Amino acid sequence: MSLPERKIRFKEHQPGRSWEAIATEHQRTYSDATLATGPFGVTTDSNGFIESGLPKDVPAPTLMVLGDSVVENLFVAPEERMCRAMERCFQRLGQPTRVLNGGVSGASTLHSLHVITGKVIPMRPKQVLIMNGVIDSDCLTDIDSYWSKHEWRDPLSYDYKPADEGQRGTVESSPQDRKRLLRMAVMALREFDIEPLFATFHRRSSWATDEVLQRAFREHQFAKRMAWWDVSLNAMRSVAGQMNVRLFDVTRQFEGRTELLYDEIHMNARGAEEIGGWLAGRIAEQEKPKC
Repeated sequence: MSLPERKIRFKEHQPGRSWEAIATEHQRTYSDATLATGPFGVTTDSNGFIESGLPKDVPAPTLMVLGDSVVENLFVAPEERMCRAMERCFQRLGQPTRVLNGGVSGASTLHSLHVITGKVIPMRPKQVLIMNGVIDSDCLTDIDSYWSKHEWRDPLSYDYKPADEGQRGTVESSPQDRKRLLRMAVMALREFDIEPLFATFHRRSSWATDEVLQRAFREHQFAKRMAWWDVSLNAMRSVAGQMNVRLFDVTRQFEGRTELLYDEIHMNARGAEEIGGWLAGRIAEQEKPKC
């Protein structure tokens, strides 16, 4: 019996590429008017990160931001993405920092751990900000947890194609596997003198008053989604407290600010600027940065 070749799956963009991202009609149906028209340019560096806006000849420490499509922030103009906003804020604070965007749609904490051990550590950045949790909420209810054969969540690739076998079933949401993987990521980074940082994600949260949510979900469906998100978010908060990791709680800081999102979780240009500025200021240890 001949089996397809399996490889550890890197959730990354192909290095050294440029292309245009275009929002689909489906995405626009479940978004508000702040989802810009596009197309949206994307350029990756030689390591597959969405490129920094800082000139390459400017010496600066490097911050890598890892996560899913929230960090990726594709559907805004390149100069308006969150990681670019962070760079601008660091500059204004007199702490120029190269911020590399390692967000990839569908990435879970397990995918981020693969990227940390296989790619990030040899690059020796100063800091790594792990900002995920959306995909994790699905992993935590999958009977196979992070090792699902679901097309998006499978940690392996098969001849460079996803397994596409779907998932075997669901279970009651449990935070334990996410906590374990986050602890592993923290320990790996610290072993190589890289500071780990955590950030939660912004979300729409009030179905009763939100037309975008009402178009996308029935009330009971969204209530369940919120509950799963909370399990995922609280797992990160718990590990941050246990391991003394600096946590930037975007969820709580921006609660109710629906004008910063074009759909349930993705930042529009205003959200990327405001949340990115807030994150950079807090990382720079300035409570009220002028960003």
